[in-house]
Amino acid sequence: MPTGDEPLLELTDLVTSYRLRAGIGRPGGEVRAVAGVSLTVGAGETVGLVGESGCGKSTIARTIVGLVRPSSGRVLFEGRDLAALPARELRRLRREIQLVFQDPYAALNPRMTVGALIKEAWRIHPGLVPRERWDEEVRALLDRVGLRPEHAGRHPHQFSGGQRQRISIARALAVRPRMLPAHVTTRAVFNDPAGGDPAALVRAICGLVRQTPAGARIQVAHFVMSGAAGTEFADELIKAHERDVDVRVVLDGDTRGAAIATKLSAALGTDTAAGSWVHVCTGPPSGGTAACVGNKGQHNKFYLFSRTGDASDVVVQSSANLTDLNSATYWNNAVILPGDQRLYDAYAGYFADLAAERKNLDYYRVVQTRAARAHFFPKADGDPIVDQLGKVSCAGGTTIRAGMSEWDAYRIAVPARLRDLAARGCTVRIVYGIMDDEVRRLLLAEPRVEVRALGDGGALPGRVHSKYLLIEGSYDGDRDAHWVFTGSHNYNETSLRRNDETLLRLNDRTLYRQYVANFERMRAVAPLAAL
Repeated sequence: MPTGDEPLLELTDLVTSYRLRAGIGRPGGEVRAVAGVSLTVGAGETVGLVGESGCGKSTIARTIVGLVRPSSGRVLFEGRDLAALPARELRRLRREIQLVFQDPYAALNPRMTVGALIKEAWRIHPGLVPRERWDEEVRALLDRVGLRPEHAGRHPHQFSGGQRQRISIARALAVRPRMLPAHVTTRAVFNDPAGGDPAALVRAICGLVRQTPAGARIQVAHFVMSGAAGTEFADELIKAHERDVDVRVVLDGDTRGAAIATKLSAALGTDTAAGSWVHVCTGPPSGGTAACVGNKGQHNKFYLFSRTGDASDVVVQSSANLTDLNSATYWNNAVILPGDQRLYDAYAGYFADLAAERKNLDYYRVVQTRAARAHFFPKADGDPIVDQLGKVSCAGGTTIRAGMSEWDAYRIAVPARLRDLAARGCTVRIVYGIMDDEVRRLLLAEPRVEVRALGDGGALPGRVHSKYLLIEGSYDGDRDAHWVFTGSHNYNETSLRRNDETLLRLNDRTLYRQYVANFERMRAVAPLAAL
């Protein structure tokens, strides 16, 4: 029995290995997934495991809940050795140790509604919630994780990846666990106005702010914040500051964001030597905007968290402005990247240069990390998108998808390269928001390029404000590539030559699948473009 003084969970010299079966041309053997891990977790404490893919985080979580047996070492829960417990007692104890799986879609029965998935926990563990209160409790759990009551009647395939993760969390919380091992994962978040979830990005980012503990730091570089969406985010930043989080914000000098900039400046101050502050770029102003490094606009939309929830060194790169239109009828995307310290430091260095207004129209920097490559703008010559498309081969059937807000004729080399790739046999599909006539004529002249438009932000299905390029197939010598290019970067002159911008290249298949699913959602509601 627990004494009251011991930790809730204790791992001691944990080793977990997997046996490999011998096959043709492959000897049998053993893979050590976890080697000598020790840690303790107290009641009410959050502990984050951060590391590269394949380092053993998931295996540790599965070992804690008893899905995988340790090869050696001990897993103690309230002083009880889980490996030594009889099967019946271990099954009973699992109610107190729930797991949030890395792939929420694979963990949810596609034939069951969300309400039924949550209620299933109470059928397995009777007595927790009286049956007559099940519907009420389902609504309360959905609200707790940021979903709406009507979502209870929908099926998993009707939700985005981020929403499915919330469903998994709600199901885990349904049995009131003492411990909740959750994976720290890279994931994408998408606004889906046509699907009834136009504000997913605001919810996700505000949620990260709310989870940031005292003593941590939040750094935000942003273009426009206005309206109810901008106010909601600003209020969360102010609350974080009030609980002793260092909150630092760099904003474009855009006149549309003046009210939020004034509100934040009043709460956080403007002294960049302090812990929290706001800096508004001075420009000089150009067309109502003002950059910090370039000479047009501070068009970045990124967020850095030294710690949030159970993760450290978190980078969030978004395409969305925090405005009411961007949270109502605009399709947008964001990617959340935890645990990549080199990437975090690269963004933090760029953020410092923005705050110091180190003017340079050829600022261009490229930083390569384990799974990402970050490009920081402006750039005086050349075009990295054209360069990347030059590495694509159509041999074997390559597919290119572009969900891109703006295209102009200054960068005609980008659509010209896409047209040429389609002529050589690549599948090329584009959904755009705004496109110069010259660009559209060039693309539509090649019948093997599919061009669709989502350009009306005044009505559904809405307007594409996302900014991403997906390459699947032969790229840079890799015949099975799955690359995502995303950021704040449009395919226009200002994003390349004049704005403060960021472009990310990512090599993560789970992320890639999430982006493809989002693209196909847009494609399904976007009409074909015409000359």
